[in-house]
Amino acid sequence: MFDWLNENNWAILLIIIVIAVCIGAIAYLIHRFINKNKKEEKPSDEEIAKETMDRFLVDVDDEKQKAEFDKYQKEHDDKDKQKENK
Repeated sequence: MFDWLNENNWAILLIIIVIAVCIGAIAYLIHRFINKNKKEEKPSDEEIAKETMDRFLVDVDDEKQKAEFDKYQKEHDDKDKQKENK
């Protein structure tokens, strides 16, 4: 029945390659079908920036540090207002 396989060694290689291509094509089509139906909403640039800032900024628990930050911010706000008035 398969005498031609014994005589033609290249036929075995060709069959293996064809089977591998078929498996790859089926896997590719399944992948495209799954990803086509699965649409995700992409966050806006503002949301990405806010999440990044939230990740790096930590709330201050110490009252002394809070007072120093408030003082520093007030001083810089005053300087900014003086520059705007000039």
